[in-house]
Amino acid sequence: MGVKLVASIAGFLFIALAVMFGQAFSPDASNDLMTVGSISAFVAGTAFVLGVVFGRAGLIAAIASGCLALVAVSLPVQLYYGTTESLSKYAAVLLLLFALVSAASLVGARLRKRDTS
Repeated sequence: MGVKLVASIAGFLFIALAVMFGQAFSPDASNDLMTVGSISAFVAGTAFVLGVVFGRAGLIAAIASGCLALVAVSLPVQLYYGTTESLSKYAAVLLLLFALVSAASLVGARLRKRDTS
């Protein structure tokens, strides 16, 4: 129980911070592709580290809370400024980031399992 709680809190905080850092380090904020690439790199790296740190014990909690953080960080801004076109882009990027969080966390957990066995 303790590992899952810590993993969910860490997943929420660190994935949200990864989105903010990725957006801040984007070389061209007006270019959607550059911004999404920068955010994806930070989010995938953070999710990988979370997978290595928490392993299988906290994997689901970290993934679920990380995906919740993605929605919590970006949805209010997107709903305020969103148009129909930008909401469809938002949904596509959100699904991409969900997949990245899941895949990178899983790879990190598998790497930890291989190192410990």
